Amino acid sequence: MAAGRKSPVVLMKWRRPLDYRQAVWDEIRRAEGAFAEPWLSNTAKVQIRTVRSYLQCLVAGGILSSEDGPPRLYRLVHNTGLHAPRIRPNGTAVEQGRGRASAWLAMRVLKRFTVRELHAACGATEVDIKSFCKHLLKAGYLKAAVKGAGGAPSTYLLIRNTGPLPPQVTRIKCVYDQNLGEVTWPTAQVEAEAVVDGLP
Repeated sequence: MAAGRKSPVVLMKWRRPLDYRQAVWDEIRRAEGAFAEPWLSNTAKVQIRTVRSYLQCLVAGGILSSEDGPPRLYRLVHNTGLHAPRIRPNGTAVEQGRGRASAWLAMRVLKRFTVRELHAACGATEVDIKSFCKHLLKAGYLKAAVKGAGGAPSTYLLIRNTGPLPPQVTRIKCVYDQNLGEVTWPTAQVEAEAVVDGLP
């Protein structure tokens, strides 16, 4: 970009992101007996190609069984709980994000904690826990009860417990609450200003 030239500012309205895995998984758990892709696509409001791809991963991971059709029918054989399984096409589990899910669970149990105590309770790295706590502080989930000083760690209080699913820190550093289905930081009423290079 030429010296002195200002990057244009683009205003973006907040939109609720769709966690397609969770939407599909919720309907799978509600299904009674076998189900087909079109039914699941319509019920979860997720494109059928996306549904098919996720179902193939769940079959590879042993969570669903499938029967040849037409139509191909699927059946839940291993209910792993509330959280949507994150499975690769080869059937192996995706570990990314589990640390924060474990940290959120520990926060809900402990209510008052330090980063070190969360690390001991859930096994997530202290670096990741610090980053997670920083964003939860901004979003109003945590309150600093005791500020760290002289090598002593800060103590946090959980003051906003919205449910079992952990708040997500997105790639653009927003906090999205899966339980509420909304962005909680910055506030949903505020428009985000993003500086984008290269626009005319």
